[in-house]
Amino acid sequence: MKKRIASLFTSLLMIVSLMVVMPTMSVSATQSKINNFNKSYTLTGNAQNDMVAIAKAQIGMTQSQLGYTEQWCADFVSDCARLANQSIAIPANGSCYSLMNAVKNAGGHTVSKSEALPGDLVFFSSSSNPNGGAHVELVYGYSNGVLKSIGGNCHIDGVSKVYDRSNGKSSSVSYYCVIRPNYTSLLPGKSTINVKPGTSYKCTTFNWTASSNTKV
Repeated sequence: MKKRIASLFTSLLMIVSLMVVMPTMSVSATQSKINNFNKSYTLTGNAQNDMVAIAKAQIGMTQSQLGYTEQWCADFVSDCARLANQSIAIPANGSCYSLMNAVKNAGGHTVSKSEALPGDLVFFSSSSNPNGGAHVELVYGYSNGVLKSIGGNCHIDGVSKVYDRSNGKSSSVSYYCVIRPNYTSLLPGKSTINVKPGTSYKCTTFNWTASSNTKV
C-alpha cells in the first residue's frame, strides 16, 4: 500500500513539473476578410496577373478597414489567392512559415531573387521568426536589383496597412526566399485544326486537336 501511494505521489510530481516547464505555443488562426476587400480590379484568368491586380487594389487599406484581428500578412496573401481562384496553389494559412511549406507542398518551388516574377511570394525573417516565418508579401516586379512587392500588416506611420514596397527595403525584417506557386491558368487553351484537302473522289479530312482548358 505504501509503495502504491509513493508511486502515485511520484507520478503526480512528474505531471506538475511538466506543466511548469512546458512552453506555451502560440497558434495562428487563419482569418478571411474577402468581403471587405476593394473589388476595383478585373480578373483576366491569368493567375499571376490576377493576384497582383487584387493586391494592388488594396494598397493603403488599413487593418481596421479590412477587419483582420491578428498578424495578418499571411491572411492577406491567402485572401488574394481566394479571390483569384488560386487556393489550391496557395492553401490558406495564417502563419508565414506554415504558408511557405503549404505552397511548396502544393507544387511551388524556390527561385532566386533575380528570377522573381509577378505573382511570386517573398518571405522574410527576423531574429524572433527565422527561416521565412516573419513576413510574406506578393511580388509584382524586379528591376535593378530591387524586388518590388505588396504586403499586408505593414506598419507605416503607426498604422498597420497594405503597403507597396517599391524600394524593396525593410528595417524590421530581412529577405529570406522567393517561392513561385504552382498556379493554375484559367485562360482558355488554343486549339488547332488541320485540313487535308480531298480530290474529286476523296473527302476532305479534318483533324481537330484540343489543348488543355479548351471546351470542345
